[in-house]
Amino acid sequence: MKFLNLVRFAPVNSRVTTTLATLLAVSALTACSPTVDKKAVAPDASKPLQIGWVTSWASAGQLMQSLNHTNITDLYGMPMVLHGYPTSPELNEAALHGDIDCVSNALVPTVSLLSASEDWVVVGRLVDSPLSVVARKGAKIESVRGLKGKSIGVLFTSGAHPYVLELLAKNDLQIGEGADKVKLVNLKPGEQASAMQKGSVDAVAAWEPQIGILLSKDLGKVINSERHLGVITVRKSIADSAPDRVVKLLKSYIQANHYTATHAKEADQWYTAAAEIDAKVLPFIGVIEPNTKAVKPTDVHIELQPGDLTLAQTYSDAMLKAKLIPAAVNFNSRMNPAFLQKALSELNKDGYKTDEVREVGEHR
Repeated sequence: MKFLNLVRFAPVNSRVTTTLATLLAVSALTACSPTVDKKAVAPDASKPLQIGWVTSWASAGQLMQSLNHTNITDLYGMPMVLHGYPTSPELNEAALHGDIDCVSNALVPTVSLLSASEDWVVVGRLVDSPLSVVARKGAKIESVRGLKGKSIGVLFTSGAHPYVLELLAKNDLQIGEGADKVKLVNLKPGEQASAMQKGSVDAVAAWEPQIGILLSKDLGKVINSERHLGVITVRKSIADSAPDRVVKLLKSYIQANHYTATHAKEADQWYTAAAEIDAKVLPFIGVIEPNTKAVKPTDVHIELQPGDLTLAQTYSDAMLKAKLIPAAVNFNSRMNPAFLQKALSELNKDGYKTDEVREVGEHR
């Protein structure tokens, strides 16, 4: 996979707050309905943790598959079962219905989950991953401003939608039809390649590996990319009743990051099989996750930085303003760094179990 050098954090432009809030009226509600959480009591600590992840998302997928195919969770005494979901909405619904104990998901659906239930706490950063715009080959679009008078396909219920709206606003482009505007077309990721081939849209916006799929088919070129963020969220009832389980969980995530970085070929193979993606797409997938460059386990960092928290609160405030979530989310108060701090302290004292990591059968 190719590594893209993107800015670690870009604050949301204040001029597009209203536009962003309007969009989130579509995306946030579909990302997580305000279902009553059926498992807001302490789960059985003797049972494996149920971990949910989204199969249609790289580079998070490679990390989750390293957890799934190695003995890392056993080494750190934190047995788990991994459950892959095609989309974030399905993962959030499973979490709210009590099927999942730990959610590995993107920022917007995580905010929806936090608002829908008090029984969730953010404990670390999952992965950085790019959102990108691909201009169709032959459309004669060299930059974002070149979208004027053109059309762009994007899934209206995805994180790529607010990204597109912000991008257009920053470039003084209005949404609509006509020579002076940009037409937005609601397209699912699986429909984008066909639309580009037919010429029914001039560009598309999506995430990886969808962008890599488009590039592997030589359907266009990337004209813009920006960083997106995922986080690790666990049930507060687990964190309160068995904090050691969360510490062990985070140790496992750290070790899995190092394994993914040093066994990239295996992680890619596991991911393409789980996500049913042609391995030929891998060289075209853009990677911005810094942990994929880790040489030593101490090179791995899953802390949330100040810019991450600012970005999360920006989305949270916009979603509340648009009345898209049942309650306000103070992201800082819903994020607890103590578990990760303890995990790192214990790892520095006791050492990592890198030499003991082995490939095993799937945990699921």
